[in-house]
Amino acid sequence: NYIWPEAFTGTPWYEEQRQQEFVILGDGILYACNPMDRERTHVTVPEGVKYLGLYVFEEHRQLRSVTLPEGLLELRMACFRHCTSLQTLKLPSSLQTVEAAALFGCDSLMHLHIPHSVRRIDVYGLPGYPHEPKTAVFETPWGDVAVPVAHWENNANEKRFLDLLHEEDPHMIEQLFRSIRKTEYKQSLGARLAEAFPEQRYYQSYLRRIVKLAIARMTDEGDVSGVEQLLNLRAVTRQNIDPLISAAHAAGQHEIYAMLVRYKSETVGYTPEERKLLL
Repeated sequence: NYIWPEAFTGTPWYEEQRQQEFVILGDGILYACNPMDRERTHVTVPEGVKYLGLYVFEEHRQLRSVTLPEGLLELRMACFRHCTSLQTLKLPSSLQTVEAAALFGCDSLMHLHIPHSVRRIDVYGLPGYPHEPKTAVFETPWGDVAVPVAHWENNANEKRFLDLLHEEDPHMIEQLFRSIRKTEYKQSLGARLAEAFPEQRYYQSYLRRIVKLAIARMTDEGDVSGVEQLLNLRAVTRQNIDPLISAAHAAGQHEIYAMLVRYKSETVGYTPEERKLLL
């Protein structure tokens, strides 16, 4: 059910069909969308469309928003490529596949929500390459996870990530999680997995590392409320708390320093040697 964009060009049938707003073929393939009008800013794709055809909206540079129907299964190759003004695109919960370059060059599409139904994203399928910052928000069994998409350069990384989001066995998830090398993926997913699987030590240790780095950064920035929120996760260990206290003292962040000292006293506790010194 792949039909090349020029398959019917010049035929009497197509010259008649192109006067309609939409040209839909076969089993719900959107072959064309009013090719005479490239000044429109919004399109509502009709119900019954299952596939956005190859290049169907390519270089519609005035297009700002598109409404897609439930029941849509695939965004075919380059269907929105270089729609540079596109800002609003809600993907339906039925979507399964985002083909190569489907959203390539959508420079105005800064955030995209990826439904849990999606099982395949081909190379350059998402916006964000090579532009930053762009974010895709993936639905997972553990809540939504925001993932930077600026460096999704091959299918292998994307397939691992999508497989991970559809796994239910925590041991398999850990194996897949370890196989993903991109720091951005791990930082956005690690905390979610730590909450979902509190008995899995690997996630807990990863969460502790993330929290330690985040508190250190927030201390430099003087972000008191941010530090307080992270301390509420109870993920700072005795090994991590002392360097953070020293850093806050050295930076002159007195409120954060007092907060960290209180956390140590109430949550982490003192070693026997430290108790002797306190006495």
